[in-house]
Amino acid sequence: MKVQVKIHTHEQQIGKPSDPVPSVVTSNCTYSKYPCSIVDRIEIIVNGHPLLVPRSAFCDLADLNTADISISNRRSTLRIEGGDGAESFILKIEFDAEGVKRRTVEGGESGQISEETNYHLVVFE
Repeated sequence: MKVQVKIHTHEQQIGKPSDPVPSVVTSNCTYSKYPCSIVDRIEIIVNGHPLLVPRSAFCDLADLNTADISISNRRSTLRIEGGDGAESFILKIEFDAEGVKRRTVEGGESGQISEETNYHLVVFE
């Protein structure tokens, strides 16, 4: 399987590291990086064909640190680490040639899965 991934982001000014974190946070920023970097879109292309990546797979992501892909014949995984300290996370998006199958989010410090989403293709005729 030949895989290409593009992660599109934009920066958002959230002040300086010396500023207090607001009591009501109005973005996905983890306040671990200044400025904040918010994910707008993830593109996954498998064997030259773009996959539909549901917004729910990436719409809450910000302040990414690293990303890597593990590829297998059956199912591949995009692994993204982001945030810092208590706000750190490890996101895994599992996919195959047909589409995105599963998303999990782990706490970066605990390594425990805190979120799991399974995706299914539904065809309406």
